[in-house]
Amino acid sequence: IESLISRESLLTSIMNAGMYGNISVKKEACWCICNAMADAIASQKKVLVEHGAIEVLAGMLKPEHNIRLSDLQVILEGIDHILQVYGGAGSTNPYADMFEELGGLDDLERIQADENL
Repeated sequence: IESLISRESLLTSIMNAGMYGNISVKKEACWCICNAMADAIASQKKVLVEHGAIEVLAGMLKPEHNIRLSDLQVILEGIDHILQVYGGAGSTNPYADMFEELGGLDDLERIQADENL
């Protein structure tokens, strides 16, 4: 993880791929971000978020991406790892607010109601 976040151009490329690539490239970028989140400490997760990790993961939940269950599980785990940075009971979580502002919560509710997933 440290080798990823210490290389600004690589990190930026992954985030750009996750935001602007074709669907298969976006999925690969999400997997990369989520794998990094799984082993990252809080300060490393913050760097990933500062570079656009929440935007990438929330963006993949949009209906036009028609994600599979396996992709959804990975994205949810990645989001969970991000939210744990500020996860104390009763505390304000700016990452949760950001996820909601990006429409992530609405998309999760839509996905939850989808009988095909």
